[in-house]
Amino acid sequence: MIGNKHTVFVIGGGWVGAPLSRSLFLEGHSVAVTTRSEQKQEAFRQAGLAPVFWDCDHHMPGSDRARALQKAGANATHWVLTIPPNKQWNQIENEQWHQDVCDAATASEIKRLVVFSSTSVYPDKGVVREQDAQASSISPHSGKSLLALEQVFDAAPFDVVILRFGGLIGADRHPGMRASQKGWSNPNRRMNVTTLEDATSACQHVLFSSTMSGAYNVVSPDHPTYLDFGTCLVDLNWPAILGHAKEQLDVKGRTVSSERLMDTGFGFQTSDVLGWAKAMGGMRSPIQIRLNDTKHIHGVLHQANHSEEPKDVMVFAHGYKGFKDWGAWSLVMDALTSERRSVFRFDFTQNGIYPDFPKEILDTQGWSQNTYRKEVDELKAVCSHWQAQGHRVCVVGHSRGGGIAAIAAHEMQLAGAPLLACLFWASVSDFAARFPEGKELDQWQHSDRLEIKNQRTGQVLHHCFSFYEAFQKEASALDIQRSVKLLDCPVFIAHAEDDESVLPSEAEALEHASGAQVNWIKSGGHTFGACHPWNELVLPIALIELARRTRLFLDGLK
Repeated sequence: MIGNKHTVFVIGGGWVGAPLSRSLFLEGHSVAVTTRSEQKQEAFRQAGLAPVFWDCDHHMPGSDRARALQKAGANATHWVLTIPPNKQWNQIENEQWHQDVCDAATASEIKRLVVFSSTSVYPDKGVVREQDAQASSISPHSGKSLLALEQVFDAAPFDVVILRFGGLIGADRHPGMRASQKGWSNPNRRMNVTTLEDATSACQHVLFSSTMSGAYNVVSPDHPTYLDFGTCLVDLNWPAILGHAKEQLDVKGRTVSSERLMDTGFGFQTSDVLGWAKAMGGMRSPIQIRLNDTKHIHGVLHQANHSEEPKDVMVFAHGYKGFKDWGAWSLVMDALTSERRSVFRFDFTQNGIYPDFPKEILDTQGWSQNTYRKEVDELKAVCSHWQAQGHRVCVVGHSRGGGIAAIAAHEMQLAGAPLLACLFWASVSDFAARFPEGKELDQWQHSDRLEIKNQRTGQVLHHCFSFYEAFQKEASALDIQRSVKLLDCPVFIAHAEDDESVLPSEAEALEHASGAQVNWIKSGGHTFGACHPWNELVLPIALIELARRTRLFLDGLK
């Protein structure tokens, strides 16, 4: 440990554990984190973490499991147990697992353990606080079981903090998604929720504090009813979820207080749950599309309702150094959904993004070995996936993604699977012109490394020379303007007049090739006024105008 930097062992690199570990690393701490996924191990290494393969086998004798844990968390002074009780185990097996963690932590002489728990330990009525978790007054099933697991650590010789979370919510755990399918049992109940960001920051808040111990509730101080929440979602073009409600009881349920945690100086990032819903936008469903045995496309489907009727699907292809969660793209996609149209945004598999860290380019090796052909083929696979389900498909590409879209659309047309339309936002018009020449090209070939610096973050990425070689092998097939000229589908072109990254002359080249008139946006630059990260609830003016014109074009398609 150097200064106030610590060594941390996170048991469970899942939905909360992975971003928590990354946040701790970015604060300067050394972090080891467990996972049973080989793919995640590489992602964790690239994120600066020390991955530990761990399969929590309940058949392993407790003493062996404790020794294995002790070895995995060697030298760590602070441990975090994020793994919830295993639903496949009985209560005795779950209690033994927690006892193994306690024994391993004791043998390792750690200073502090943070244990993740749940507000299920409380009675189901009234305002409840930490002291209200008593076995005689809580649910006879999950509540009492959880409290018994917490009590395993009562006699531990190190500091223990129990964090009791409400319903964990995030972009891919939206409470409206399940309700849109199954309904809420009682829309008059109060919500007790915890966002992913608040869950990770609360753990960081208590992990190194020498004055905090015992249990703390981590629940947003805002408790709207599910009725209020559902009404808010309808305003965001979600379906009328409340129509699925099973009952109309007037029971308010429990309201979990987090006053004890806030009294220590902790501030919730989400103190307005309806504001969170507005920031999340319209209905979004995480989707995986299988490419082969080892690769899947990870994307998000934006939709206005769950109608069984086939809709048009607009597929969005991000640009160079981009990704599906870059900047304000999610809000733009919400703006383009309609009753007859869904929108799908996705990550190319070698754009440098790991699913556990969706807003950072960490897979620099994968990024360096990407090619235009790989992206064209992946975009075609995505479009074919939606076509196979009976949807008409159009594609929109930003920057480099526009060039990829043009070639994919042309090749699908040749294969007898034409697209409904092809749209270009600030698109490049020539891949060949983007490569260096002369001495710079020779140097790249000699070093096998062409460095590209991210001016915002300072991160240095690089292309292998195979990127250039792969392009040269099929330069004619990757000719953007030729592909655009041969398209039979309607074409839409939009470009900012002040774009300095992809010059307006490239939009004019696409205009000449397609015969479609450019929609000029007066300002906004290459990303139409957006940046990354984008923390506003509304779009910049240029993106609003881009979305308006795009929607007019899409709504006019026959």
